[in-house]
Amino acid sequence: MAKKFVPNPEIAKANVKTALAQLNAGVEGMRDSDAWKAYLATAARFHQYSFCNTVLILAQRPGATLIAGYNKWRSMKRFVKAGEHGLHIFAPNFVHKVDVDSVTGEATEKVLRFFRAVSVFDVSQTDGEPLPTADTIIRVLDGDGGDELLAELWGYAEALGLEIVETDTGSRNGYLLDAQVALQATNPALQRAKTLVHEMAHFVLGHSGSGVGKDLRECEAESVAYAVMCACGFDASDYSFGYLATWLQDVKDVKAAMLKVGARVQAAVDKILSAKTAERIAEAA
Repeated sequence: MAKKFVPNPEIAKANVKTALAQLNAGVEGMRDSDAWKAYLATAARFHQYSFCNTVLILAQRPGATLIAGYNKWRSMKRFVKAGEHGLHIFAPNFVHKVDVDSVTGEATEKVLRFFRAVSVFDVSQTDGEPLPTADTIIRVLDGDGGDELLAELWGYAEALGLEIVETDTGSRNGYLLDAQVALQATNPALQRAKTLVHEMAHFVLGHSGSGVGKDLRECEAESVAYAVMCACGFDASDYSFGYLATWLQDVKDVKAAMLKVGARVQAAVDKILSAKTAERIAEAA
């Protein structure tokens, strides 16, 4: 008989609270880590460009991803490669001018705004020290047992009424569309298993069209994924801690936020782990 990673729901239920406590502590620890602080500091240094400037950048360099000026790249210990040409965009300039009324003596300040052309460079046009990226805090899961776990959880998803496809999902690890879960086919099996539970959680929690904010939806779904993976005997902390830290980035009290979703997370974990109860009973008989 094939190995069953997913335990009886009643047994797993006792371990979910422990898993969520570990998740809370892990996210707090991640937010205090040097890697997390370096990632945030780097992300904060890149401007959001206007629509017109974005069009200009993509017209000159379609594959551009991170854009900054010559001096800003130098401050991050990266240097523009010899022979590279800058991308031209428009930057606003402001001039403050004071007009004094010759009769009343009243002074009026005017702000004149105009644009000038400046040069910026994409990260691919530079060399130097690596930039902290999401990959430094959110690591794709890999390891033994992934294929077997994925097959087991696949059955649980189907028992919930979901269809699963493995395809090219672009930059995402997966997504839920109506009652279909798409998984990134090139990911390791263990990562696909974790992603499958995350998308199952969105489905079970009724997130689609619910009006619940995306940060709360992702917090709930990833908490469910972490707890289910723990119940199955797998440590998803390499991915879940960093993933949740990004969604709780602006939350001061992580513990309070996690307690807020705790009951819904517990209910979703129970529903997922109970999805094949009838089948399990039939197999035992």
